[in-house]
Amino acid sequence: MLLTVGLAVNLASCDDDCGECNAPSVTPPTVSVAPNTLSGVIYSKDGNGIEGATVTLKDGVTTTTDAQGAYKFDNVAAGTYMVTVKANEQHFLPAQGQVVVTKTGSTQHVLWSSVLMPFKESTPVKLLPTAETEVENAIETDALAGNDKAEVQVDLVIPALEDLDGVDAAADVQMTVYPIYNATQAEQARSLVENTLLVGSVLTCNNPAAQLKAGKFVELTYNVDAALAQAVQVLKLVDGQWVAANHEVKNDQVIVKADAFTAYGLFLDVTFNENASTQLVEFDNTKWDNLYGAQSLEVKDVNFAYQSGTEVELNATNVLSALLVEKLAQRYGSKAVTLEGSHPVNITLPVGTKLFMSGSQQVKNVTASAKGEKANGKVFGAVSVKAETYNRDHFGGSN
Repeated sequence: MLLTVGLAVNLASCDDDCGECNAPSVTPPTVSVAPNTLSGVIYSKDGNGIEGATVTLKDGVTTTTDAQGAYKFDNVAAGTYMVTVKANEQHFLPAQGQVVVTKTGSTQHVLWSSVLMPFKESTPVKLLPTAETEVENAIETDALAGNDKAEVQVDLVIPALEDLDGVDAAADVQMTVYPIYNATQAEQARSLVENTLLVGSVLTCNNPAAQLKAGKFVELTYNVDAALAQAVQVLKLVDGQWVAANHEVKNDQVIVKADAFTAYGLFLDVTFNENASTQLVEFDNTKWDNLYGAQSLEVKDVNFAYQSGTEVELNATNVLSALLVEKLAQRYGSKAVTLEGSHPVNITLPVGTKLFMSGSQQVKNVTASAKGEKANGKVFGAVSVKAETYNRDHFGGSN
């Protein structure tokens, strides 16, 4: 997303009927192009900004996020950057994204924001020699604050140690499960499945040699609702591909018969739509009028405010609509903050001239829909700021 500053000087010939033609014409000053910047917001899946995250623009150029999760790099040269962000590695997975700053002759304020997915696993469960182990609410998926219906509880039924191949009868074998929120988060996932992962988890074992015997499985129970349970496609990750998984549906539960230590998920076709619109940029002041002043007028920095990130509506009425909110947030972001910009105008307006500032920001209205349910949001994008100077010969001109 780019924020560009256009600079313009408006001049026109004097009309013979103009009452001010007897006054000498003054050439309006030129506003210099300011250095490029890169800014954005780093936030967690719950929609809160992550304070203290490390954002790296390139080797040796890093910054940290503030209390809102916002960061900013000044004096960014034109080029292509692979921006990376890391936070507490015990709680968040790292992220990266490509940012392009083009050389256009005008100022670019590039916006790049990212959501860091949480890393949370269940308490390891030790397998008993000859009996199954049931664990209710082994994990619960994270959701945006105020979107509690998207928190899916996952129960476990783990087989006995005797149901495994490749391990000694006296071995200390433990199983854990952790949630995943998109298909690419699973290790080595390169799935081309068109369905969207609504909720999923990865089943692991502390002993790499352990395998479930034929006909034995771990039960992963996803507690959703009856309508969603009937609609989803249940898949597992095998050799980098998502394939059908053995499962059954009981009322509001999807019970997966996990026969391998891998990723499992509930998928559904989700349609994402985008529609473009714009909104005005707010300035501390937009006009410096010295057309008929008594002395020169100095203008230094012009401050303005713009939005960075994404606003998502939290109005879910059931599990599916709540999960669509989560998918929208994962795709576009989940939090918007107001950032302050400052353009160094640094000009002197002589008597007979005027400066006017204007700006607009692009907004994408986004939706995620499936099975008659819909989630809505706004993604704040490119901001255009224009500085215009006039003299008396072109009062009220446009550019």
